[in-house]
Amino acid sequence: MALMQQSAREHDYLNRWPFAQEIYGIATTGPRGWSVRIGVYGEWGTGKTTVLNFVRVMAKPDGHVVVAFNPWQFRSTDDLWREFVRTIYRHLQDAAGGKLGGNLGRRAKLLSVPSMGSPDFCRTLQGCGI
Repeated sequence: MALMQQSAREHDYLNRWPFAQEIYGIATTGPRGWSVRIGVYGEWGTGKTTVLNFVRVMAKPDGHVVVAFNPWQFRSTDDLWREFVRTIYRHLQDAAGGKLGGNLGRRAKLLSVPSMGSPDFCRTLQGCGI
């Protein structure tokens, strides 16, 4: 087990590591074309953030890009989606050593995301390769 994973497990006071392993397995073993969305719900203090941090620790050695995003800081849906796409782009660019190019790179620099419910929104994401 990697040193970072060992350290994380040593601080697992709520025994959330097995749950995080289940989530990581679901997220990484599905068919390549699947889009996986996982929600982690619970009362305050039940270990939701710990679980997500454990998943991040598991994903890093395998080369997966993990993007944390807080949607509650935006006033409008348009602002939320615009920053969501930009945040994903920045993380992918960092993971690629700043060499993320092609269609996604060109479009993200000029990104103006239409309203989420509009047909243009889907075309924008498809045009970016998302």
